[in-house]
Amino acid sequence: MEFCFLQSDRLCKVEEYKVLIQNFAKVMGMDPSKLLANVHPRLLDGPNEQQTKNISDEILKKLNMTVQQLKEEKNKRREKVIYHMSGTNHCGYIQALRE
Repeated sequence: MEFCFLQSDRLCKVEEYKVLIQNFAKVMGMDPSKLLANVHPRLLDGPNEQQTKNISDEILKKLNMTVQQLKEEKNKRREKVIYHMSGTNHCGYIQALRE
């Protein structure tokens, strides 16, 4: 029974990562299907019995790495906007972006 729970937990984690990747991609104008396919092509499918059995530690690591890279890219883009706006009189908006 514990094995089944672990497999279910892994599938939940994959779904969480997929949602994060889709949200980051949407905000930054990227194609989430390409990002997911770069991790593993089967991630483009919905959850199924076969996928549950094949969630490796490597896939989870790659998903985590992709999320971290997207966070970094989002922060870089935000800092770029802040930098370009710092020469203008948008102090309140810049402070809001930093938070």
